[in-house]
Amino acid sequence: MIFVLWGPGIDCDEARNEEETVMLEDAKRWLNSGRCEDVTHPKTGATALHVAAAKGYIKVMSVLLQAGADVNNHDNDGWTPLHAAAYWGQREACELLIENFCDMDIKNYVAQTAFDVADSEMQRTLEELKKKQAALQRDRGDVNIVQKKEVNAKKRFVL
Repeated sequence: MIFVLWGPGIDCDEARNEEETVMLEDAKRWLNSGRCEDVTHPKTGATALHVAAAKGYIKVMSVLLQAGADVNNHDNDGWTPLHAAAYWGQREACELLIENFCDMDIKNYVAQTAFDVADSEMQRTLEELKKKQAALQRDRGDVNIVQKKEVNAKKRFVL
């Protein structure tokens, strides 16, 4: 038996945009309050920044980063937002994370970097972005990059 829906039905565009809209409202609220209340998902350990990066929600990412979201936060598999963006082919999300000085060398709990989980096209993009990040760090005169990487390496394997 086939049923046909007559009338207004579901607005597919609205349904697709609802998650991003809610996330953007939350991120703006956190920014305005001065506290990033980003709670990790109880099963996956993912943060709002992981989700926004994986789905390419650039506006959400921008506000989350302004609110103080950690670009190097790990989920339960050791994935950072960069891993998520690289895996799902979100070039613009990767670029935003790079511009916010994420650590591109962090390995997940099976020793994979974002390069390892990306397809070949995204790997080329990440190589370009790595050069861009190095230039940004030089321009900024960031002498603490090595120290930051050492701290992240220690965090990475703490269970």
